[in-house]
Amino acid sequence: MVGALAVSGKAAIRVLAAELRFYVRGVQENSVSTMPERHPYILANGRIEPGTAAAIAQKLGAQTDPGESFCPSLAAPASGGDRPGGAASYQSENPAANGHEILDPCLWPLAALQLELVNICNYRCPLCRTLRRDGVPRRQMAADEVRRIIDPIGGQLRDVILYGTRGEPLLHPGLEEIIADIKSATGARVSVSTNGSLVDARRAAALLASGLDQIVFAVDGITQETYGQYRVGGNLARVTSNLTGFCDLKMRGGYATRVVLQFIPMAANEHEIGDLAAFGYGLGADVVRLKFSNSVAKSARFRTGDRRYRPAPHRTGRFRCPSGLEKLYVDPNGECYPCCYAEGHRHLSAGNALREDVAAIWHSERMWELRRSFAEQKGFNRFCLDTCRGRAVYPKKILPRPGGAP
Repeated sequence: MVGALAVSGKAAIRVLAAELRFYVRGVQENSVSTMPERHPYILANGRIEPGTAAAIAQKLGAQTDPGESFCPSLAAPASGGDRPGGAASYQSENPAANGHEILDPCLWPLAALQLELVNICNYRCPLCRTLRRDGVPRRQMAADEVRRIIDPIGGQLRDVILYGTRGEPLLHPGLEEIIADIKSATGARVSVSTNGSLVDARRAAALLASGLDQIVFAVDGITQETYGQYRVGGNLARVTSNLTGFCDLKMRGGYATRVVLQFIPMAANEHEIGDLAAFGYGLGADVVRLKFSNSVAKSARFRTGDRRYRPAPHRTGRFRCPSGLEKLYVDPNGECYPCCYAEGHRHLSAGNALREDVAAIWHSERMWELRRSFAEQKGFNRFCLDTCRGRAVYPKKILPRPGGAP
């Protein structure tokens, strides 16, 4: 969700333009979720001015529909609207947002759901949370539980991300069925990230037939020697064979699934980055990209010597994050957190999606507290500051094809 500030006049235009450029750049680099099709904004003194956002977005080349908004109350009414003062002075009726027009629930739809279906893995990557003994029960979410979570909110979802920080999604035997159900119920874009070891011909065919929009293969080395230093238990030849087979099936079947090869620069593999584009595109990937990992950068053993391959913190002073503002993470036990990094920190749980309605959780007081802090840029949760204040704003970089090929 594009940020909003209580400012006025030319300053408001500059702020909104900067925010739009931030999200457009993020979309281009695939480092933030795609911008919504409609963009309601708040301008001077927290007032909603529906038409202004469309004009700014059009000037920046962004797609928007000036006649619609996320909430009917935000659409420009023919005669000032049916609320006192018209739509432009709409006050939230949500008790949690009283006195905070910027927190109007219509401005914060749940657009992206990160649903981790399983929290076990067949690899033993040294920095992975899967190895932690932190009391989080290991479990896989059943297909009927996924339906129960998705059904009440399906109409508003833009993206469903079926991976998190612990599990290998392909270890879930019903993954393809769940993807097909989500596509049928929501029409949202569905993405999966995998170590690639289990994407054999049978699973590849099933994933493609399910309607999957994007699959990310985590390949952190172009030789077994470098790959195996972090992807402990992995076999690079098997992974690359599976990736190539997936791409071949995709081409033969005419599927539109986007195939991404993702490479985390580390001390052991940074010398291979110069050959990575030729390697990845040669396997058939649609996109080859670097992901700059904060966890790796903190590790004396794994961080790169070349600082260009470490996360570069955002330095404008504004702390941005889509989690909790348009995105919610749900773990296999149903626990809901603002983001996947908060998973396991029980004091940050906003509720349990297997026992409560997700929409109610999304608009719970804990989630409003989080939104208020980002909207007002103060009162941040200590976990957010300690975990993400210094993270890169654009943590992924797409590598061009060798020779400038399209």
